[in-house]
Amino acid sequence: TLQTALTQLGYKYKEIVVTDKTSQKKVFAEVGKHEVVWASWNADAENTPVDWDELVEAVEKSNSRMCYSPGVKQESLDDGGALTESREEMDYRLGKMEERLHDAAGFHIKSSYGTDLLVELKPGERRWFKDSGVITPGKWDNLPGGEIFTTPNEDRINGILVLPVLSDEVTRNQGVDEFVHLTIRNGKIAKIDGGKSADQLRKYLEKASKDEDDPLSVLRCAEIAFGANSRARTVVSKSEGSYQAFTNPTVETEKRLGTMHIAFGSS
Repeated sequence: TLQTALTQLGYKYKEIVVTDKTSQKKVFAEVGKHEVVWASWNADAENTPVDWDELVEAVEKSNSRMCYSPGVKQESLDDGGALTESREEMDYRLGKMEERLHDAAGFHIKSSYGTDLLVELKPGERRWFKDSGVITPGKWDNLPGGEIFTTPNEDRINGILVLPVLSDEVTRNQGVDEFVHLTIRNGKIAKIDGGKSADQLRKYLEKASKDEDDPLSVLRCAEIAFGANSRARTVVSKSEGSYQAFTNPTVETEKRLGTMHIAFGSS
């Protein structure tokens, strides 16, 4: 386990289990006492009293470093896991990707599932960001690292995006009962078709919209990215398993080399 490894390496650590009874002040006070904070809980989980934005502020004030790894499993830490990817190889890949993507004007994305989506970019105005998982003092980032991303032209994305899985923030299932079809018009989700999984996504977006100043922001295409981590696993944990089985975490699967993803929300 992580605790055993830290002990063997001679590092001091303290574990805080966050529940609905956890004091925010206690969490923030502990952040200030440590150089590195590993947040393995899901900030969107219900009954979690810790405000994410305030936690980030605490990290910045204390000049700590925080890695945010919701749902990451032990396999990611094992030999051959996503967190053991060679930094040199990943940096090289990300550099080559940045070189190829620098002048891209957009993409026509198609998949065997039925995705047919036109995505326009703003080359020269919006740069591509490389995320290799390096976290500097006073900052936070996801771990495992390994992606290159940008914000597209929010009003110029149109077509159909077909989802064979949903983000683990929506459901922890490894797949969907029916493919979820998103109709995208002028950069926003205009229609969601599918079975029970589509209903889950609608309810999730409806709930998330209530926490935003602009409720429609949850429907906006905010990011397009390519994975660069060769050891990150795909979403489905067992291809022969039931779609109701638990999936691998989104924070890892979005980094998988050879994949691309689109994120919705505030960019």
